[in-house]
Amino acid sequence: MAIEISDEFRGRVADLCQRFLARLATFAPATLDAEDRLSYELLRRDLTDRLEGLAFPSHLLAFTQLSGQQVDFPVMGSGAGVHHRSRRRRTSTTFLRRVDDFVTWMDTAIANLRRGVAAGIVHPRLVVERLLPPAWTR
Repeated sequence: MAIEISDEFRGRVADLCQRFLARLATFAPATLDAEDRLSYELLRRDLTDRLEGLAFPSHLLAFTQLSGQQVDFPVMGSGAGVHHRSRRRRTSTTFLRRVDDFVTWMDTAIANLRRGVAAGIVHPRLVVERLLPPAWTR
């Protein structure tokens, strides 16, 4: 499992986007037919947007009350998730192998959250209060 909130993963995505943009720059859009020109522009826009998105330190805000592995992982483990239906023993065994990856993701998220706190990049109080169990907010 790729840890999408890790600096390494984000760096690889940035590198990939830059390489694709460089390759895309070798094409002359004016020489393309309308359909290919649209595909060219959509790809260029998507790559540019991804690079701009990486400039925002969202990986330091790994959790919200609505999303994040702390929400998705238990649903996946239950077998009720859209992306990981689990009705067979083999599927359940495969899921159990993902537990180690979840631990790595959580360790990365905790380290990122600490970096975010140190840099003043944190969720608003309301989000944190809804994220944490009531006993933790007292």
